[in-house]
Amino acid sequence: METMNAARPLLTSRELGAAIAAARKERGWSQRTLAGEAGVARPWLSSFENGKPTVSLDGVLRVTIALGLGFGLIPADADARIGADIDSGGFDLNRYIDNWSTSRSASEPSAVHHD
Repeated sequence: METMNAARPLLTSRELGAAIAAARKERGWSQRTLAGEAGVARPWLSSFENGKPTVSLDGVLRVTIALGLGFGLIPADADARIGADIDSGGFDLNRYIDNWSTSRSASEPSAVHHD
């Protein structure tokens, strides 16, 4: 069974749906149970888990919250970057976090102050 213990990029609606289905199954929940907890219809949830690309964002958020999950934005090539560092024996988590924080703050718009 796939575990949801590490963040990895989910690049397609099919990957996101499969990850949600895996999280649901890890909890021992049926689609009916999750749909009830999230306030969505069971057929909608089935479509979502099967990768339908046009499901509503509101529904996606309701389902992830019901599962106790959330979203975070990570670089699409994060797995490759971390994997290369680990393979070379040079993975430094603190350096990775510092680099990520620095690149993130550099790309954020500056605050505009009005007097």
